Amino acid sequence: MDHLSVPINDISSSDVTPERNSKHDPEEIISKTDIKENHGYKYKVYAFVIIALLQIFVNYDNGAVPVMLIWIQEPYNFSSTELGVMGSVVYFAFVSMSPIMPYMFLKFSTQIVITLALIGNILSLVIYGLAINKSMFFVSKFCIGASQALFTTYYPIWVDTFAPKYHRNVWMSILQGGIIIGMTFGYIITTVYSFLGDKGWRYSALTQIIFGSVLTILFYFIPKEFVNFDPSRDEHLDFDLCTCEKSNLNTTEMDSTNKSVCLSSTCDDLSQSNDSVLKRYRSVDFISKVSSLGISNHISKTYSSFDSSTNKPEYSKCSKCFINNVKLYQETMIVKKLSVWSKFKLLIKQHVYILTCIAMSSISFSSTGLLFWMTKICEDYIGINKRGFYFIFTVQVSAGIILGIACGSYLIDQIIYHYPEHPLLVDIVLIIYSVISCLFDVVVVTIQIQIVYGSCIFIIAFYSGSIVPTLTLQSVAYLPHRLKPAGASFFICQYHIFGFALGSIIPGLAIDIFKNYTAALCVIYLPGFIALSSFIFIMYIKFYRIKTAKISGRIIYIKGVVVM
Repeated sequence: MDHLSVPINDISSSDVTPERNSKHDPEEIISKTDIKENHGYKYKVYAFVIIALLQIFVNYDNGAVPVMLIWIQEPYNFSSTELGVMGSVVYFAFVSMSPIMPYMFLKFSTQIVITLALIGNILSLVIYGLAINKSMFFVSKFCIGASQALFTTYYPIWVDTFAPKYHRNVWMSILQGGIIIGMTFGYIITTVYSFLGDKGWRYSALTQIIFGSVLTILFYFIPKEFVNFDPSRDEHLDFDLCTCEKSNLNTTEMDSTNKSVCLSSTCDDLSQSNDSVLKRYRSVDFISKVSSLGISNHISKTYSSFDSSTNKPEYSKCSKCFINNVKLYQETMIVKKLSVWSKFKLLIKQHVYILTCIAMSSISFSSTGLLFWMTKICEDYIGINKRGFYFIFTVQVSAGIILGIACGSYLIDQIIYHYPEHPLLVDIVLIIYSVISCLFDVVVVTIQIQIVYGSCIFIIAFYSGSIVPTLTLQSVAYLPHRLKPAGASFFICQYHIFGFALGSIIPGLAIDIFKNYTAALCVIYLPGFIALSSFIFIMYIKFYRIKTAKISGRIIYIKGVVVM
């Protein structure tokens, strides 16, 4: 990919006419570029709003089902275990979709795939709203889960691809907040429909169907360049791109055998000088030894975009960087050829990635148990007034999680922006959040009175919500572009199984086996200690890697993101 450039001195002044010069006036070019970027940003915001509303739609039934349990259990003879299984069927359906989702994102138009999935979700809701026996409930819930899987996998990838730098955690937090808002709307609206009699839950399903139909149409008409996932982005490499010290970019070399390495996922705008030839530069996202897969080098990702007209001779054809770029391209092509299962095996070997998965599963388990079972526990065991608890619980959980997601992600973004040279600060903050949450978990289990549930659940929801956006974003931020669908699919798949599915089933089993609700409370709240242990191990691994790199004389460049 050679870039032809002609030195300015070789062009005589007589060859440049006023008309031609005006066409290439720098101010005019900059103005057009700014207009184009502003236009693109508006469409990104529009797409973001639609995706956020879709997030509310997709998660509406998760909040509605706990209220529906009261109407469904007796007429259709569900046991507590069967209710838990019905709630978890959605998440097992996600597992069945996991092997094919990466292939679908890589081979087909993202917009078409997501639109068809949303249509399938609406049809599944129709079956659920018309259900008259157990079989229809189970089948419809399975179809709902399978159709939601593609969108649930897609939105973290969209944020990683399209969100503004230094605001990715905030955008992710808003989408994560959409989950809670959707569940809250489902909970509140279904509660309101309870005044209409035994068929109120069916009207709630109809409300979700209408809302989803409108949003699906709006999503389909978003310009595709602001929606579609480009799997070939890693393949756009300039082999003459020089990133060594002589270019004065203060960046790092990509060869893992050399003495420097960048651990950032979005090293954007590295050069601050007027001589910069780079408009945008993204360095290593993911570093992994994969000798078992036949890859001898490290897998890494470089993405660059720049004007060939500014590609000056002194920055081109650096032999060392040329060799590194060739290696990057070869490794990118190897990743491209990996099968789905080979990609999963590659992901499983990443210690920080797996610990992130474990932490997310623990938080999801506790959150699902809290949302799915606390209404029934507080009504049957604690003796709280039904209507009063609906209101208090809704305010507690929704306000706690939404405020936690917003405040926690904003703090993380500020730490990343102001202290990029201290990446472990982010891990310290996550550990502090987790410690506070665990302390109040113990209080809820040991002191079972109304005033405790009135305050502690809010605090637990706040600090748990503060952790989620960073974990979700980290799950894809460090992966090569072609591994992002597989990484997001695996990440979400595992916490759907070990978090959402088991969080719905195991508390119900505990109630049926031990014949008391204290066992269910222990099952719901104590897994927070697993998340805390994961954060401590993640911090230790990062600290060890940074320390080892410094001892070996390697330079670690960090800017704008959490270090892996």
